[in-house]
Amino acid sequence: MEQEQEQNQIKSITSRAREYFVHKETNSTEKGKQVIYACSLCNKLINGTKPSNLISHMKCVHNDIYKTKIEIKGTSYAVKCLELLQNCVEKVTINKEPFRNILKSAFQKLIAKKVCKLNAAGHALNLSNKNLPDVKSHLKATANKIRDRISSEVKGRMISVMVDIASKHSLSVLGISIQYIKDGSHVIRTIGLIELKERHTADYIADLIHSCLLSYQVEISQIVSLTTDNAANMGATVKRLNEIFEQSEDEDESCETEEFIPDNLNVIHISDECYEEELYEVLHESDDADKELLNDLIDDSDEHTDLLNQLVSDFKRKYTTSLIYVNGVSCAAHTLQLAVKEAINSLNDGGRNFLALCRAIGKFIRLPNTKCIIVGQANLKYKWVRPDVTTRWSSTYLMLADLLECENVVTFFAKSEKQFALLLKKWDVLRELVDVLAVPYNATIALQQPHYTLSDFYGKWILMSIKLIKFTKEEIRHTEIASKLLKTLEKRKGQLLDNPAMICAVILDPRYSSEIDHAEKIRLAKLTLSNLWERYNLKMTVSEEHEHNENDREVEGGDGEDDISLLNSYFAQKGLRQSVLEPKPNRDASKRNIDIGMLLDKFLNDIAGSFLRCDQSVMKFWQAKQNDYPELFELSMVLNGIPPTQATVERLFSIFGFLYNSWRNQLSPELLEDMILIITNEDLFKIINKEDKEAVHSGIN
Repeated sequence: MEQEQEQNQIKSITSRAREYFVHKETNSTEKGKQVIYACSLCNKLINGTKPSNLISHMKCVHNDIYKTKIEIKGTSYAVKCLELLQNCVEKVTINKEPFRNILKSAFQKLIAKKVCKLNAAGHALNLSNKNLPDVKSHLKATANKIRDRISSEVKGRMISVMVDIASKHSLSVLGISIQYIKDGSHVIRTIGLIELKERHTADYIADLIHSCLLSYQVEISQIVSLTTDNAANMGATVKRLNEIFEQSEDEDESCETEEFIPDNLNVIHISDECYEEELYEVLHESDDADKELLNDLIDDSDEHTDLLNQLVSDFKRKYTTSLIYVNGVSCAAHTLQLAVKEAINSLNDGGRNFLALCRAIGKFIRLPNTKCIIVGQANLKYKWVRPDVTTRWSSTYLMLADLLECENVVTFFAKSEKQFALLLKKWDVLRELVDVLAVPYNATIALQQPHYTLSDFYGKWILMSIKLIKFTKEEIRHTEIASKLLKTLEKRKGQLLDNPAMICAVILDPRYSSEIDHAEKIRLAKLTLSNLWERYNLKMTVSEEHEHNENDREVEGGDGEDDISLLNSYFAQKGLRQSVLEPKPNRDASKRNIDIGMLLDKFLNDIAGSFLRCDQSVMKFWQAKQNDYPELFELSMVLNGIPPTQATVERLFSIFGFLYNSWRNQLSPELLEDMILIITNEDLFKIINKEDKEAVHSGIN
């Protein structure tokens, strides 16, 4: 590696020297080809077969030009010093090796000569100190540069946040990641792994999230959604963030009222009967004191005109915009697992006893002695049966699926063990359970993909229901698992559509928008989209341009042709016709004040009676419609950036568990966060390393 770097350095000097020479001729000699160059400064002919001859000529004859234009004094050692530090940081982060590997004798021998040369050249580098201060210092500096780069990326953008909590070896941490769409592609960034030092209350978690975002210069008003699990403290965290948002809005209003209250709302006549009626409806749910106060105001309006005008203005602002600023999104995979768990727990005694039998047999097969019997005496292939663990997703399905592959083993033990004989008699029950539970399992795997959208998740939910309905209509059914699971899915489907973000994402997706046909849901979508558009206009910089060039990504998730046909048939049976994408030229969305509700009505009227094929991409659809609905196009890009699951944070915790283990439990939380920041933002790490090398070159030259 060192020889290769030196050769590259010589090539760099040679290319600079050759700018002052002109190729004259190439002669063939006994020793090979001889290349003759002529110096453009003195016309002297030089044998350029060896590049060092050109460099020597410039150094001896044209020394001034050599020193100022050709020589790269010190660059070799400066770059080597930087590269050695970068490689050490990469070793302990990207390669996930412990710091002690740098101190091992084999590695120290490899770098000994290089370190000695660097120290002799004035680039002191200590890689033998057990604390490795130089490596850790460079690691921290690189992590800070990544933070600065992320801050620049998210400036003025509407983003979605994912959070979760994990504990390892008495260290409890809060993982925070963000997601948004840039140039038609999803961008996912890890921004924090924060040590939790207090009880995991909603106020404490919300304050940590807010502080972390502020460190990246992200305001609370830029947050579109917060994806969490279904824990009570996480739901309360979303409410707390909305309170913080409202407090910041109130502070801004107290300083710049006119900026938040449109001019046409500053003066409202008291004789406006519509608002009087609506105010009375609000008062109907108020306490007696408030009701008496407002009744007096309305009856004696001349005396309290200003106060009543303000009251009416506040009322209109309150009830014509969405009060939910940060939309809480429950992790889709977690929600699905809760539905499966509820369905399994609701089985009758026969179903629960059968699952207990499967667990007992699986435990027996995992015993070492059993493996010896299976492999030695029975001469059968051994299959490990994964245990059914309550806290592990899909563990019941995986256990049953493994057992299904052990039919030969079960048949062998059925001759002597009653439990195995009983299971063999109920083999059709096992097969049915595996077939039914495979439906939510495959959906869970698909949902963990990094670029899944809320509407993709909704489509997957519909597909699961369609498949389960087919199971319930089969003539021979051995269990009630299909009907139980279908019931729990339908119950949670209603809960899903109570979420404003989900409603907006589905209603803007022509594949599934026909599912939103309730007037109240459409009204909520209009309010949410209007609020989001107002915030979008305030936060997006005027000069920023969006070029969505990669919108031809089709639906991900492993849906086969059969699944796609099921979904398309489902909507076709409703009397809807398929839409055809017709791309049109792009133009930017207008930043003027517009009625998003009217635009949504126009869009829904245009797509009424039709649907987009379920294997088509909603991103590609909006690329084609960008010219017709530029504002809705921008909103769809924001909504499609909302992650339906916490899969990104779960992957973050997998890295956390790998780095912070029984052998590496002395890492400080700050160093651990810096390491994970580099690992999860590897693309930025490579860019920063390249820029640092270029800076060293340009700084010395």
